Amino acid sequence: RDDQVNIATAHPEFSEWAWLTPQHLLDSIVPFKRAVYARVISEFEDRL
Repeated sequence: RDDQVNIATAHPEFSEWAWLTPQHLLDSIVPFKRAVYARVISEFEDRL
């Protein structure tokens, strides 16, 4: 749920967040993380 997302922490890992389709996520992610994200998306594809 949107109200459970809090990026305003003492040491934030992210500066912003958004709901994305799996393909848009892969298109947006930094290149060195794409293979890992693609594998996770593939493993959970039937639940997304």
